[in-house]
Amino acid sequence: MKRSYDCVIVGGGITGLMTGYELCRKGMTDILIVERSYIGSGASGRNGGGVRAQWTTKENIQIAKESIERFKRLSTELGYNIWFRQGGYLFLAENEKQVEILRSNVRFHNEHGVGTRFVERDNLRDIVPELDSSKFLAGAFNPKDGTLFPFPLLWGLRDRIIEMGGEVVTRTEVKSIGIENGRIAWVQTSAGRVATEKVLNAAGKWSSLIGEMAGVQIPTRPFRHEILVTEPLEPFLDPMVVTMTNRLYMSQSMRGELIGGISDPVEIPSDSWASSIGFLQRMSREILKLFPRLGAINVLRQWAGSYDVSPDNTPILGTVDKPEGFYFACGYSGHGLMISPKVGQMMADLIAQGRKDPLLESFSIDRFSKLGSEKKESLVIG
Repeated sequence: MKRSYDCVIVGGGITGLMTGYELCRKGMTDILIVERSYIGSGASGRNGGGVRAQWTTKENIQIAKESIERFKRLSTELGYNIWFRQGGYLFLAENEKQVEILRSNVRFHNEHGVGTRFVERDNLRDIVPELDSSKFLAGAFNPKDGTLFPFPLLWGLRDRIIEMGGEVVTRTEVKSIGIENGRIAWVQTSAGRVATEKVLNAAGKWSSLIGEMAGVQIPTRPFRHEILVTEPLEPFLDPMVVTMTNRLYMSQSMRGELIGGISDPVEIPSDSWASSIGFLQRMSREILKLFPRLGAINVLRQWAGSYDVSPDNTPILGTVDKPEGFYFACGYSGHGLMISPKVGQMMADLIAQGRKDPLLESFSIDRFSKLGSEKKESLVIG
């Protein structure tokens, strides 16, 4: 590490790397990305790789649509195959209330330029032939949603940042942030102190802790979410399938593995990344409800990660007046990877040029101090 940088980014996950990449593309290459473990060790490397534009606020839809368009180009741009595949997302309703929610979502999506369509029970197997459609009343399907493999994306961004002159350090922890005369002055790491006038907090589940170092209260909490992967199977599942009742999600990779998770209704805020037998039991029941023939498949491994959850399940993006030079991109509530291209572009514009994308206003931290301004995102899964 050098003694000083134009910007220090805390966190070597998708937000930190995507923003660092966009900063370098703008010519701001004197940057340092500090990762406490290895690249993708947090939520960015522990998720199912889902990418979708099916949301319940227009701001989340817009940021997701623009990100999907960028994902189409990133394999070529980075020189890494990120395995982006648009097989769609199919949400499944099990009761009449959920059917009405899906109908309402479809109307809302269509109004905002997303081609989601309502699917009657009799047509569900046109999309997923092996689905036991007798368990479901209807679905909502957007063919332009999809999946990608997180690690090639992370590695590609890291390599391009380094090629353009940025610096990425791992196994290095941020200990404190210095403020002088109302503005960011330095960052103390486990490897030494560096001077800087700009810090981006992209620390995922540690974002509130990094905020406290700068005197900024960021209202996020970590929630554990578990995931598993099975042995490879012959291809049979094109879309990501999601059940509305238990918020199970499952997709099939290009190598044939099934990858998925499920919500835990009694999960409490926690730093834990421990795996549980209860998760395997819940997942097994729900998978068999979808595909009865899969009772004999082997689970290769399971793991856990954290959703960095905001009060309204919507990201917290932007900056504050004091201390000057402190920026943040956190509180994704489980959808940071899928909107990272647009977030990286907006944060880089803000940090490098002071240019504030109109979309950022909806994600400002100030919204929590304005009574009645929160529009809670309800389509959070996993």
